[in-house]
Amino acid sequence: MTDRSSSFSRGASDLSDLAKWLNVSGSTIPAYGVVQFKANFAAGYNQASKSNGESGLYFVNGPVDVPNGAHGESLIWNHSRLVLISGDPDVGEVVGPTAGSWEMSSSGVGFIVLHQPVDGIGAVVQLGGGGGTVNLIHGIVHACLGEGYYEVEISEWSGRTPDQESSGSGSCNICSFIAPAGSSSGGCTEDPPLPDFADSDSEEDNVIKRQTTGTGVIVLAYDPGSIFIPLVVGSDCRMTNTGEENPTVGTEDDSQSSGNTEPVYQIVRGHQEHLKLYREVWDCCNGQDTLISRKAIIFPGVECPEEVCTVCE
Repeated sequence: MTDRSSSFSRGASDLSDLAKWLNVSGSTIPAYGVVQFKANFAAGYNQASKSNGESGLYFVNGPVDVPNGAHGESLIWNHSRLVLISGDPDVGEVVGPTAGSWEMSSSGVGFIVLHQPVDGIGAVVQLGGGGGTVNLIHGIVHACLGEGYYEVEISEWSGRTPDQESSGSGSCNICSFIAPAGSSSGGCTEDPPLPDFADSDSEEDNVIKRQTTGTGVIVLAYDPGSIFIPLVVGSDCRMTNTGEENPTVGTEDDSQSSGNTEPVYQIVRGHQEHLKLYREVWDCCNGQDTLISRKAIIFPGVECPEEVCTVCE
């Protein structure tokens, strides 16, 4: 078996991400070729063969050809992977395994192009279709388009476990930051803002650090749960591609479709805009109305402009 643990920027920490297999296809599996596991696991190895184009378990060979009867290995789909792609699909297009081929193509489904093919090799991430399962991918909210639609940048996981010693007790409770129990802030004159979102390597205080890194690919996404209360631009979200498409609007007559369609991802989890209001207790102190105490109430919401109802003369 060829040792590839030190080639192509693959370190020892990546070994747990490997699926080892035996080539039972009857021919040489080319570098970056698509393999399908159709036969049962045997003698410590998965059985890799050529795609039949149907729903199943698919992986990609590494950067070395693997002859028939030899052992190979594939990295699992926890990141984008290099793969043979036929044709010239653009970034953001859906591709997938093709029957009788070592290549992915636009006739297949289940993967999205993150880097267009160069000399027949491109980068893809898995979206769905593996055995009928639904695969969620990471995203960063890029822009709100209204009516539940968003532009989302596809991203990859780059999170860091919080330092429990530096984060301190009560870090899972936002109230410990906004208004610690029993504290006194000199008449409650301060109004600490809710944390804002920032990149995971940010050194700023009062931020929620993003746990993913963008890939530069922007897609259209829909979230029926945030039609009224929008998602926070710059925050992480999770979404899936279930194959739906929207017709694009024509340029001459906005009431008519242009005849083209655009994939629509479905957002299944995201962070909505939040508000902080106070429930206040007032009393008369030395003949003056005085704020005695207050409780911060944090909830998803939007602050609308003030509506003047009556003007007192």
